Amino acid sequence: MKLKQEKQKHYFDQHVKHLPTLEIGDPIRVQMGGRRKPGVVTGHEETPKSYRIQTDEGGEYHRNRRILMKTPESAIPMYLTSS
Repeated sequence: MKLKQEKQKHYFDQHVKHLPTLEIGDPIRVQMGGRRKPGVVTGHEETPKSYRIQTDEGGEYHRNRRILMKTPESAIPMYLTSS
């Protein structure tokens, strides 16, 4: 059983993409309904890959890191940066 699990982990890890952590205030794009909407990271959750985000429309969400893409955008609307 142990050998089978190690073999499965080996093959799974070949395709894993390690994503860098995001910091509070980082501009992001979040995948929502097949589209990527702009937003900003407002906090970290207790689990290692979960973040609180706020979209440009003002909605606040908890999302997993795999659907968040850090962007080089620097112009963030003022209402997104205030808590």
